Amino acid sequence: MFPIYLADRSNMDPKDDICYIVAKNGLFVKKKLGVIESVTPVSDVPDLEHEVVAYARMNLPKIPKQIFCSVFCLFRKVYEMYHSECNALLFYNEKKKKFKVGVPYQKVSYTGVAAIKMGSPPNYITVGSIHSHSNFTAFHSGVDVLDEEYTEGLHITIGDIDKDQFSIVASIVSNRKRFKVDPLDFIKGIDENKEAGGNKLKYIISSGYIQDYNPEWLNFITGTTYESVSYINKFKPPFYDVITVKDIKSYGQYFKEKESEKKHDPCDVCPFRKEKEYEIQFEELFL
Repeated sequence: MFPIYLADRSNMDPKDDICYIVAKNGLFVKKKLGVIESVTPVSDVPDLEHEVVAYARMNLPKIPKQIFCSVFCLFRKVYEMYHSECNALLFYNEKKKKFKVGVPYQKVSYTGVAAIKMGSPPNYITVGSIHSHSNFTAFHSGVDVLDEEYTEGLHITIGDIDKDQFSIVASIVSNRKRFKVDPLDFIKGIDENKEAGGNKLKYIISSGYIQDYNPEWLNFITGTTYESVSYINKFKPPFYDVITVKDIKSYGQYFKEKESEKKHDPCDVCPFRKEKEYEIQFEELFL
């Protein structure tokens, strides 16, 4: 077996004719054969016997049914108002084993959400996100993958939000890698249900639907009010007669206005600021 070196100042150029080098930017093999010498990237080490299987897991209890239903109800209300997607963040207190939900300032549309980043409340950590896919099937879109690439944790997408039999997918993101997981392993109060005559997996809320959410959350969501209009083209959803490209391009201006409404305090950037100053703000945003 050829030697393996960890790249540091003393091992940047090992003397061996053939060896492996583990560096910040990957795994490399050095070869010196006759008049040719090279250091090239490789994906594996053939001489090693064992392989490591990549995985990610969340050491969390299941999200309580009440928490999940509150988010589901909010998503339905937002869909009713705007025929749009919606986004919520999931926080967890490791000591109390308790979840909270936060709703960031966001501009919503039928196929997307533009949201302002928000921190976690005191004594809580951010453990993931939940967002809706309006009235179409849940899946992790290319936009979702890019948005969540650097946000480690559990990411849940709920589709068919207007139906009692809804779709849902979940993934864990860690170190920019995505691992699909079973939503039933992370959410209490939902069951699998097959569509009549079909094979697409759907879910239902078991033992009754808790219709409750924090109405304060709606203060942080804005969009274009949905209006029922006649179809001009049977392939053109009525939503597009209401939401315009101009409206979508106004995201930046909307967020600038929101930022200008906030009181700017030089103490906000001071490393010695008092954390207690933020408690009132967090209580307004979280369940």
